[in-house]
Amino acid sequence: MKKSSAIFIWIILPFILYGQNEKQRYDDFLLRQFGTTFIDKGEFHDSIFENDFSDIWFAKELNLDPNNYPTVRQEPLGFIGENFQRLFMHFSEVKKESGKKYHVKGKSMVKNNVCDFEGSLTIKMAREFKTPYVEGALYTINSRTITQGVLIGLYEFFEDSAQNHTGTFNGIFVISFHLTETGSLEYNITDFFSDNYINNQFTGTWTLYNSSNLKTANWGDWRIPESDDLDIGAGEFSPSDKYLKFGWQTYRDAYFQSEHNESALEQENRKWWE
Repeated sequence: MKKSSAIFIWIILPFILYGQNEKQRYDDFLLRQFGTTFIDKGEFHDSIFENDFSDIWFAKELNLDPNNYPTVRQEPLGFIGENFQRLFMHFSEVKKESGKKYHVKGKSMVKNNVCDFEGSLTIKMAREFKTPYVEGALYTINSRTITQGVLIGLYEFFEDSAQNHTGTFNGIFVISFHLTETGSLEYNITDFFSDNYINNQFTGTWTLYNSSNLKTANWGDWRIPESDDLDIGAGEFSPSDKYLKFGWQTYRDAYFQSEHNESALEQENRKWWE
């Protein structure tokens, strides 16, 4: 049985570590991606939660022109601990439980240790924003006809305690979406080709079961939140030499060598969760 003190920490930790309210999280997310060019349009009406947002987290394809751009959504990048040890996170299932709560199944991997987990995503706020429309810009969504929004909430994932070196992930998520004219939901790719593009950001901790052993554990799409000096890239994520030995060497070899390293590319593209 887990210690009561640890349970108490899991419940209140997101509020202790992340004193910012949801509106501040929303502002910070959009400022990081768009600078000051976005326009805040306020909170959505509660009817927005009648939609099923499962596919926003679970989307495998991006709504890009397949003749010109790769449409497969990349797996998120992540780290755990003060040495920025590489963390892999994969969602295998996301299902709506109620208006604001979603059940998640997936797998995590650190080094070669793969663990199953289950848990929940609970939306705390849904807010609408607008970005300037640029005529003819392939990377900009026409914001006159498509609604853009951000979901912010809490997550809690429990790894299988029967497996090796397991614990819980807790924290705050921020993810952005499109609501089209027809009412369908899509993963937000507004300004996808900009250097600052981010989405699907998870900021929190991992805590070893029956222990006070707590580590920072963050992940996200294309960039990792609060990654400090791990990420030295300008136009895209690039791991610092300082941390290559903590799981990032194959990433460097696959994407940042003068000649393609096929072995590293194969390693990066493997479906380790199968």
